Amino acid sequence: MFLILLFIVIAQFIGTEVMLLGAFLAGLLISVFMNRNRSILLIKLDGMAYGFFIPIFFIMVGANFDDKALLEMGNSPIVFLILLLLSMFLIKILPGMLWGKMFGRRKALAGGFLMSSRLSLIIAASKIGLDFGIITPGINAAFVLMAVLTCLISPLLFNHLHPANILQGDKHIIVGGSSTAVLLARRLKLHGKKAVLVEKDPVRYKNIKEKGLNVVKADGLDNNLYYELGIKPDNYVVVLTDSEDRNTQICQLLRSTYNHENIISKASSARIENKLSKLQVDYLDSTRIMATTIENLIFRPQTYEALVETFENYQVEDIHLTNKKTAGKQIKEIPFHKDGQLILIRKNNKVEIPHGDTLLSEGDVITVMGTESALENIRKTLSYV
Repeated sequence: MFLILLFIVIAQFIGTEVMLLGAFLAGLLISVFMNRNRSILLIKLDGMAYGFFIPIFFIMVGANFDDKALLEMGNSPIVFLILLLLSMFLIKILPGMLWGKMFGRRKALAGGFLMSSRLSLIIAASKIGLDFGIITPGINAAFVLMAVLTCLISPLLFNHLHPANILQGDKHIIVGGSSTAVLLARRLKLHGKKAVLVEKDPVRYKNIKEKGLNVVKADGLDNNLYYELGIKPDNYVVVLTDSEDRNTQICQLLRSTYNHENIISKASSARIENKLSKLQVDYLDSTRIMATTIENLIFRPQTYEALVETFENYQVEDIHLTNKKTAGKQIKEIPFHKDGQLILIRKNNKVEIPHGDTLLSEGDVITVMGTESALENIRKTLSYV
């Protein structure tokens, strides 16, 4: 905030024409001295910008909008406004069509429409032009009105030309629309992972879709479902329907028909545990998890609450050491990211607490906690060859 205000003040003394450049220069300085992935500060800046400063800017734009100034162009300015709107689309669509050979004409056209929505830049430039007397109040009003229209129309046209396909790309599949499944999908989203829920009940399906989550209305026991979802070997399938017997049947289908290995379900009885064990499916003992959670709240409440409350900023991840350049070194010899911390190391099924003299070996599984940028840095150090 200090940098932004400082540069704005300096820019005002230099000249009115560079006043808007002040905040940009402050942001440029921040980007030079700060890793772009340091998400905590950026999230705070985004919160202040989109929650306070930008709304005030557009409130003032709306308050100062002079619709009567449009009469400068005659009693019927509609023709001029339509031509202006078309020109604002064409100057983005025509260059965008150059990507037609690479992405196809439909995608290129959709991208051109999306790039046409540029509200703040046009309004800021128009305001500067009005202050310097380069354009008239009528032209300024026309630019403001058309900029608002492009932001309303462009996303609609983009979605029509290029509708989102929730089944494309890397994803994890959650069968069942229970509250646990919905919460899991949200938490995966916080990790930047795509989750697709499968729910056959129409009421639940509608509720999940209204929450903005990816959901498919289908039966988890449908043989063709997972083929249609484009399931891949590295995709996790989490089976969390209301019936544990049904969960077992779905796991059986995945193992026998698709030979899928990354399956997770739950069990609350020895009978279900035996069935899932025979299918070689990873399962969670809900009774034991509940007991462990209560134990943590009794004996280590502050640690448990800290891990839960900081989930969005700090994450825990297991990283396999495959980088031969890192293997054979002591931890103190490796410059790890300062926002990350090595918690545990598993060596041949033996768990150790790491310290500076700990020797890293290829094949070690290292549990790390930190910010997303720190985890990305540590992944490169440990996993990338």
